[in-house]
Amino acid sequence: MDVVEGIITSLKREREPDRVYSFVQGIMPEFERQFDDRFADTIEADEVIILPNKDITIHKKLGFDSSWSGSPGPSVTWGKQHDKLVQEFNKKYQKINKDYIVHGNGALVKNEMLMGHPHGFQIDGILKERDLWEQWHEGYAVGEISDHLVDEVDKSYHTGLEHDFLEVPSVGLLMEPLIGSVGIDSIGKFARKDPAFLRKVCDTIMIAAYKKMEFLAKSEVPVIIIPDDCAYKGRPILSPAMYKQFIIPHLAKMIQIAHKRGKLVMMHSDGFIEPYYPFFIEIGLDAHESLEPVAGMDLKHCKETYGDKLSLVGNMDSSRLLPYGTPDEVIAETKKCLRDGAPGGGYIFSPCTDLTDSCKLDNAITMMETYKKYRKYPINIP
Repeated sequence: MDVVEGIITSLKREREPDRVYSFVQGIMPEFERQFDDRFADTIEADEVIILPNKDITIHKKLGFDSSWSGSPGPSVTWGKQHDKLVQEFNKKYQKINKDYIVHGNGALVKNEMLMGHPHGFQIDGILKERDLWEQWHEGYAVGEISDHLVDEVDKSYHTGLEHDFLEVPSVGLLMEPLIGSVGIDSIGKFARKDPAFLRKVCDTIMIAAYKKMEFLAKSEVPVIIIPDDCAYKGRPILSPAMYKQFIIPHLAKMIQIAHKRGKLVMMHSDGFIEPYYPFFIEIGLDAHESLEPVAGMDLKHCKETYGDKLSLVGNMDSSRLLPYGTPDEVIAETKKCLRDGAPGGGYIFSPCTDLTDSCKLDNAITMMETYKKYRKYPINIP
């Protein structure tokens, strides 16, 4: 099988592919530095692979088959009051902390240096009152994405295929921008006291997401990923009832748009997301990606309970194992993931998040060498 057929077969769960395929969300700068320090002087020119919107040199060197990527989005315009309000709140919050900055969507972010690289951490959403949200969004409008940009997405997709690599373009959903707009506390407040307004907030956020999904559905890419972290370690952010009421209708519509054009859909979220699985299955989601083990996502249990209805991607721990584990521990966990997830198909091997700045290059190499040794069907792991 080529990489497209193999990944599609894995996600459809109709039969086992020829081998277990692999995916990685992304690779952080410090991990890239480790890689460059080790391999920069030994990589041949034909091993440097830069797609139109993604450098996959490290991905291919390590042996990954796929990764998500960005893609064009619609332009957004705001009304006359918006910039004034942003400036006003920036002054307010920078008096509290000089590293705070208020973004145009109402997110309060703290900019810091982490391991020598700039990072922005979302602190809260500041639009906690209906009147402020209304003022902020007066005149808000979302533009169209030019159809000619579909050609750019297709070009990147086909260039990846020339290197036996599948780019999976991403389109955001709702939880993260909702938290970044009104904040977690106000989500609960509006859900109880003004659910119609909360639905209006959700509808507004989703205008751009729907346009981007419609755009990607016109492309030739076979798989689209929806990243939208909606869980903590140990529990979801919203109760299942709230998630079903306010979020699932939008996820269902996104899936319908993709499926209508023959695309498969992966949903990304870290954290303990299993309580939402029955909803995902009900609306026809093809796969969940991340399966963060330290958050409580057990691959063996998920496979046995849901594996005939939902494909699973991930479960190699990026927060403890790959940064701090021994080679023997990495080998054992890699074999366990393949043993638990692969039989019968419906599984793609992956670290549960990016290869982060904390991950050790040697552990990633050990993981991928072990994966490649045991990935062929029928799975037979000692």
